Amino acid sequence: MNYKLWNLGASLLFYIKEKMRHPFTLFLALTSIIVSCQQPASAPVSENDLKPTFERTTFSESPQPREVDSVPLPLVQHSFFLKSYDSLKMDIRRRRIEFAQRYTVAKSDSARTAIVHLSSTFLLETLSDHVFPAWFGTSWAYEGISNVPGEGEIACGYFVSTTLRHADFKLNRYKLAQAYSHRIAEVLGDRLQRFTALEKLLSYVSKQPDDLYVVGLDNHVGFIEKRAGNIFFTHSSYWNPAKVIREEAAGSSILYHSQVYILSHILTNEKLIQQWLKGEQIENP
Repeated sequence: MNYKLWNLGASLLFYIKEKMRHPFTLFLALTSIIVSCQQPASAPVSENDLKPTFERTTFSESPQPREVDSVPLPLVQHSFFLKSYDSLKMDIRRRRIEFAQRYTVAKSDSARTAIVHLSSTFLLETLSDHVFPAWFGTSWAYEGISNVPGEGEIACGYFVSTTLRHADFKLNRYKLAQAYSHRIAEVLGDRLQRFTALEKLLSYVSKQPDDLYVVGLDNHVGFIEKRAGNIFFTHSSYWNPAKVIREEAAGSSILYHSQVYILSHILTNEKLIQQWLKGEQIENP
């Protein structure tokens, strides 16, 4: 006998026997029984049924590209609460890819030029405010090749090549670091300037817009930073205290005692910025 039909019959008999003393209760009971009879029997539950299923999703490293001819790009906003140096490098790569996507979909020369300028501003601020400071205090050594700020030792050429590599420039940091200081400046920059006196170099830089330069000295290499009217020399110093420092360029003993200065513009070098955007390999010296 079907259990559910028997249950329905028994319930009807019971309430009829009670002579309909509670008709509303009988109505609710009948409704409940009828609904339960309409539900299918439960199927066995497998282990797989208990596991959530996820749709396969592909994540890009940055937002989708958008056209920039009609909508001006916002100024880059930096996160000042990066958890680690590795997080910083990942953030730089994500931003490079985002800029590259915008550069690719741009439909006019003016839009592409605007993206190059924004990329240059981003790199200047990121290197000056985040990458270089992470290395401050790292010990200098003639054969230092550290790839981690604060650990081991780093020579002047390796400081230049490594920090640029960590800013996602595609270059061989070993080959670049081992080149002569003047050649490093030639490979990375354009509009090379040659000076034989520090005063002339500083006078030239003071008249230029904010930029990052590589300066090759007699036997040393480092960065000249021009920001908001201030000119700094950032380098892995072999002079006391023999570590990575940022100092006022006008007061640097190492700069002062050099006989020749080869200065090259880095971040206003449009070719170099385009290589950064596209992830293209920079030639070896």
